[in-house]
Amino acid sequence: MQRINKSKIIYAGIIFIFCMIIALLNKDYFMSVLFLVCTFASLLVSKSDNFYEYIYCTLIVSAIFEYTYSIPHSSKIYVFHLFLAIFTLANIVRVAMDRQIIARFKSKFIYFYAFFFVYIIATYAWAINRGAVIKYIVIYAMMFLLLTNIIIFNDSRRNFNITFRILLVMFTVSIVVGIVELLFGTQLPVVHYYDRFSQYKLSAITLLDLHYRPISFFYNPNNYGTFITIFIPFILYYAFTCKEKLKKVLAFILIILSLIVLVLTTSRATFAAMGLILLVYAFILFKEKGIKALIYPLVFVLCFGAIYKNAKYLTRHTDLNTKMSALNKAYLKVEKGDNVVGNDGSIYVRLTILYDVVHGVTTDKHIVGFGAGNTAEYIKYKGNTHKTYDPHGWFIELFGDFGIPFTILYVIFYLALIRALYRKGRLGNNNKYICYGLCTATAGFFFGSFAPSSVTYFLPHWILFGLSLSPLLEYKD
Repeated sequence: MQRINKSKIIYAGIIFIFCMIIALLNKDYFMSVLFLVCTFASLLVSKSDNFYEYIYCTLIVSAIFEYTYSIPHSSKIYVFHLFLAIFTLANIVRVAMDRQIIARFKSKFIYFYAFFFVYIIATYAWAINRGAVIKYIVIYAMMFLLLTNIIIFNDSRRNFNITFRILLVMFTVSIVVGIVELLFGTQLPVVHYYDRFSQYKLSAITLLDLHYRPISFFYNPNNYGTFITIFIPFILYYAFTCKEKLKKVLAFILIILSLIVLVLTTSRATFAAMGLILLVYAFILFKEKGIKALIYPLVFVLCFGAIYKNAKYLTRHTDLNTKMSALNKAYLKVEKGDNVVGNDGSIYVRLTILYDVVHGVTTDKHIVGFGAGNTAEYIKYKGNTHKTYDPHGWFIELFGDFGIPFTILYVIFYLALIRALYRKGRLGNNNKYICYGLCTATAGFFFGSFAPSSVTYFLPHWILFGLSLSPLLEYKD
């Protein structure tokens, strides 16, 4: 125990020096101190006890911080990239010493990702912009490295529990930051999405409203909303299974605060995701414990509905009603058969992007896609989306970049993954509710993936899928 404590103290000292150097060079102490606090809290809560586990802990923390914590004098290289490289090297050494680790990767789900990467490279042959393909090959390589590292680490129930303790710390901190933003209109001192809206002239009132919209560590409220829907299922199941009254109460409080923050992101796609999550949650609890267990999803549905209905009383700075009204008007126009392609406004731009991508792949005969990273190039070429070029949907992005056959294959993979996680939970192992949580989160991500502008570099997505694959592979214990 003494040796373990000493190693943790040494590592904490190294991280402290590292963060202080970044603070001095970036001339920004706040983000360094926040990163330090999150890392120290994760090290303590996760019960990690060696340098390999400490580096993994820091990797996950840095992945959640993502673009908000960068290497000095660079807005494109983040601390996450540094720890991804360090942990990858650690795993290369680990694999070299224990070749049995590779044996875990003999799975149809792993083979799919291998095929996925080969296909990404192959799209160079027919891409519109081959430079974009090279850029996305690098991005996907980093994301697959993250996914692989997560799978390698989570080879036992103990390590799986370490991961979820780290994520619990980061989820809780992100919700606290979101609440502070709602109360005081003060966001983290980094560049935000609205700072780059050069195509719009934002009024002082609009900017004030944007400052009160929760965003936490993420690029925009849509990304934050998706992050919440990815990790809230685990808190839902913890609230159900926990036997200690105090911890159960704390879990309920965290869920309610999470729902408040989620609603006030005004991210409509994540509302649909949350609805699906609660539906799957209710189904699984009913199958496990019968009709009495439905009191839990019923309570959370009522809370979600009450928060949504009373959002205007929670903060004066929300355009939730306006955004939902715009969604309803757009639906009525589409239902009447009106042509909305090329219209201005968030909903119409998204519909135009969808139309352009589907039309480009089918009518313009790009059956195998435009090429990795080229959907945005095609949308830009069409010139009817008011200078918005990101695909705004993971499945739209896949359909545009990789075409019809691959998208069909991906949907089969996606459904098979959800089914495998559900069946793993039904087997009744010690981590059955973690498997159910992963199953529920992956199902909810179907809608949640339509919130971020682009999912390719959305790190919580790759964390989720790395964790979802881990329990389907062979455990040490």
